Amino acid sequence: MKRRIFFGLLCGIFFVSAQESLNQKFIAKTRYFDIIYSKKSEASAAILAENADKIYEELAEFYGLSDKFRLPVTINHDYQVFNAYFSFAPFNHIVLYETLPGESYAFSEDSFLNTFRHELTHAITMNLQTGFWKGLKSVFGDSANVGALFDTTFMIEGSAVESESLKGDGRNNSEFNRHLVKQAKIEGVFPKFSEVQGALDFSPGTEASYIFGGLFWEWIVQKFGHEKFSLFWNKCSNFQTLTYFTGFKSVYGLSFKDAWNLFYDEIKIPEKLKIPFQTEGIEKFADSKKTSNPKILSSSKNLISYYDSGEIFIAEKKPSQKDLKFKKVLSQMNVQNLKFSSDGRFLCVNYNSNLSKFPKRRALIFDTEKKSVFHFKQDGISDFSVLKNGSDYFLVFQQAGTKNDTENLNPSIKVHKIVFSKNGKIKLTQEIFSEKLGFLNQGFSFCDGGDGSLYFIFKNGMNLSLNVVKKIESSFKIQKILDFPKGMTVRNFSVDFENCFSGADKTNFIFSYSEKAAFVRLGFLSIDFSKNSAEISLMKDDVSGGIFNPVSISASSVAWNAKFYNHSQILCAPLVQFSFEKKSLDFCKEFFQDKTEFKSFATPNFEFLSNAKKFSFKNYFYRGTLIPIYSLNCSKRISPYLDSLENSGLPVGLTYISGSTLTFPLYGVSGAWDFLSNSGIFSYLLYGRTDTSIFNYSVSGFVEFDGKGYKQSVENLNFSSLIELNRNWNFSLSDSFQFFEGRQNLYSFNAEKDYSNPFNYFESLKNFSQDKWLFGNNEFKLGFSNVKSTGRGFFERSGVSFFGNFETVYVSRADNFENKFFFNNLALNCSVQFPFLIPVQDENSVFTFNLPFVIQGNLFPAAGYFASLSGTFVLFNWEIQKSFNWTPGNLLYFNRIYVYLSYLGKFSDEKLADSFSIFKFPEFLKSFSDSQMKYSDILKLTGSMTFTPNFGGLANPNFALTLSAAFAVRFFALPTEKQFVFSWSLTGNF
Repeated sequence: MKRRIFFGLLCGIFFVSAQESLNQKFIAKTRYFDIIYSKKSEASAAILAENADKIYEELAEFYGLSDKFRLPVTINHDYQVFNAYFSFAPFNHIVLYETLPGESYAFSEDSFLNTFRHELTHAITMNLQTGFWKGLKSVFGDSANVGALFDTTFMIEGSAVESESLKGDGRNNSEFNRHLVKQAKIEGVFPKFSEVQGALDFSPGTEASYIFGGLFWEWIVQKFGHEKFSLFWNKCSNFQTLTYFTGFKSVYGLSFKDAWNLFYDEIKIPEKLKIPFQTEGIEKFADSKKTSNPKILSSSKNLISYYDSGEIFIAEKKPSQKDLKFKKVLSQMNVQNLKFSSDGRFLCVNYNSNLSKFPKRRALIFDTEKKSVFHFKQDGISDFSVLKNGSDYFLVFQQAGTKNDTENLNPSIKVHKIVFSKNGKIKLTQEIFSEKLGFLNQGFSFCDGGDGSLYFIFKNGMNLSLNVVKKIESSFKIQKILDFPKGMTVRNFSVDFENCFSGADKTNFIFSYSEKAAFVRLGFLSIDFSKNSAEISLMKDDVSGGIFNPVSISASSVAWNAKFYNHSQILCAPLVQFSFEKKSLDFCKEFFQDKTEFKSFATPNFEFLSNAKKFSFKNYFYRGTLIPIYSLNCSKRISPYLDSLENSGLPVGLTYISGSTLTFPLYGVSGAWDFLSNSGIFSYLLYGRTDTSIFNYSVSGFVEFDGKGYKQSVENLNFSSLIELNRNWNFSLSDSFQFFEGRQNLYSFNAEKDYSNPFNYFESLKNFSQDKWLFGNNEFKLGFSNVKSTGRGFFERSGVSFFGNFETVYVSRADNFENKFFFNNLALNCSVQFPFLIPVQDENSVFTFNLPFVIQGNLFPAAGYFASLSGTFVLFNWEIQKSFNWTPGNLLYFNRIYVYLSYLGKFSDEKLADSFSIFKFPEFLKSFSDSQMKYSDILKLTGSMTFTPNFGGLANPNFALTLSAAFAVRFFALPTEKQFVFSWSLTGNF
């Protein structure tokens, strides 16, 4: 009865947590969708309800979907980083994150609906099953999706990118995204079709599947029509082909390889192209030894800054860029944008924070004079900037999704006045102005003009305009200055304080731009307010790597971020190396009015929510996945070392798993029966997590019965948390608890039976021990770490970590507590990682030969062990990142080969093997000084190869396999250890 009560409590915890995650939700039904939303997302839900069915029917016709289906779409208001997803596990559902994209993702006219279209394309292409396969799903649930066996990321995401781009916007129509494909052709590193299916785990990673896939499938549809494309997808989703490329040939009459080569031939690249380092004047930016994957440049009148691998660098401007001396001033992960105040005193940093359940957009200010940091406490921040007007400083930013301003898709421009303390540091900020930009509109590139004015780019659909707030004070007006030419995309817009193209009597700007079928180039804009005139200067040359995020470093030279196929660099050049075309732009009539009125791109029609009702979790309680021949648990026994539970017995079972319309929490129940032992198991599982790493948990357990009645029960509880601290450090803790009660699974065959009759195998396994046992194990870990990636290389990581591990084990007979085993141990660990020992590196990080290494020390790692010290050196690494024709159908993708040398030395004394060895520290020291302590070691040379299945859903780094072979020698071996050992292993990430 107690066990039943405990199980009931756990179920109650699950339902409370599930309801809590979906509380105060509403559901509005359309013909094909259940739109689930909170009151804060009502406007977005109305837009979706009005348009979702039309998009569905359009895509259903395009892909030949014969049997339409319903699915839930949940709008998540709290997630502030632009994203969305579709999943068929545990049932078909879409989750939309109600937030506007950053500048680099603003390639759609209507980002919200186009994101929905992208995810709905996944839902339809992954559910084209008919006949037998549809019947299979009706029994076992949406997760019984045969298409997952064939559809790679290249197919799935590429088709969705093609879909989002059908109306002239989307990634396929953004030259900033098409750049990757052109650049690969320019560099002569264009991948084979089998090398962008999704297994790539080196830059550009998954992005390659999106961009190459989107453009390839667009080319296929335009070349051969959408009917064949629909037929191809239906073949793959209904097991009418063994692989996607055999299905492709049966539909199109040519091999995937031949189609890929034709696609390659039709990719147009600039005929005249300036190649960095081969063109006079174009060279790597100063201080290049510090840059590994640099980006996000920013400059003021006197300073210049860039971001690289979690670190921010600043230097004073010099007449020659070779004289620049950059210094690291700040560490901050996930930086999205940098922006100086015009005088260079303040550097504003936009970053994504993981300090709550959902990722948040946050910001900080670095004071370059006081060397202090001010953390802005509000969320939903983008394009954070400080503006100077006289002796006053103002904070300007775009914000959405605050407690008082709930419309994420209707952001506001906000201005705060900065208040200083007596010592001159920022004390607080006071809001003085706020104005809505309009539904689905947004602002970019907020910048200090140097004259007390604020400038920013305003996006309404695909129309871009430049706006100004003249002389920010306690009250002001926003004016629209000019529209950028139709078809031009402007990014990375900032003030040109060096006045490269015009005199100081004008207001000058520098930016990246692209036009249809053009490369990403450099542009300048000069505005003369005295004459109400503007002139735009557009570069006509093309430079390999493109020109992203440009800044002027002198009156005659610029620096920029060049994006190559698998890395980026900061380059610089004198302007005389480039040619420009000048055009005049007219001022908008709005500039001559008192104030610009922002009109929403879309207007929500709330009549489409007229049938909305309160959402109830029970509506989806019975939707899930039924997994045959699988049990969540199997019988257990206590290990010979008395430190853990071992699996014993493999019952055939049936498992049901479901979850919420936000996917988590997941819950599962299963029943299993073992014919040989005539024992049955009933299991349960609850697994939940936040959208950040701040909290993960799982609760599971089972009860087992056999012919003698109750046999055993096991309960498991696990949780973990990773919390960011002070921009550079992480705090982590975890706990794992196991409890066993009952008879162990110690079986032997009944020798008295006649096994000539197969039915006699029933109950042929007898549990030869009827003793009842108690087992408990708890392992608690706590640690601090600042280990982070410091470059492009797979092994380029640096930092230190400190961990403590407290373990408790209890074992006893259930009827005799006196004869028990009770052990406690506190272990301490410290490790240091270095990205290299030799200060040289391969320019493209394809080869690693500079000896990255890790040194780790442990105190009291196990009973009787005093300390251990280990070191691991990567001798060589080759980033293969290719598939080869000699593997059948290119069905294997080879990620890397690496060789490393490791040494481990341990000090132990068995006489001191007892609980809490840490409290016997003096005794261990005495044993060490008296030479009573044993020393053992192992030197190991290991060669490893990581490869990934290159087909279907397995073409993903999460399913990578590592084959290793090792030769080890022990110079000081314990009596039970061999001196020479050869071993091999095959391990997986999953």
